[in-house]
Amino acid sequence: MKKLLILLLIIFALFIIIFKNAIFQEWNPFPIVKAIIFIPFSNNGFSNYSKWKYITNAPYSGERLELYMYNKGYDLKEQLWSWYFFKDKEWKSITITSKMYSRFFRVFYIPLE
Repeated sequence: MKKLLILLLIIFALFIIIFKNAIFQEWNPFPIVKAIIFIPFSNNGFSNYSKWKYITNAPYSGERLELYMYNKGYDLKEQLWSWYFFKDKEWKSITITSKMYSRFFRVFYIPLE
């Protein structure tokens, strides 16, 4: 039993060492893991883990962001790589940036009040 526990700890430590850049790219991975768990339970496919940071599944994330912002009153005007430019009815603009967290998830920085 003790040997099995030591083996599992070694495997876990190797996993952390090998994938540390991916795991700790947002510094503290625990809020992100919690947010990833709650993605399937959200109505819009986004899960908030910080004031302006949202995470969603990577496939169709652009379309999901466009629908999310449309429900907030914004229309997509332009997309330039990972930057999204939205305007509302009064031409107030907002810029949203994104980055891949892994190949499965995308993080969006949505500065809404």
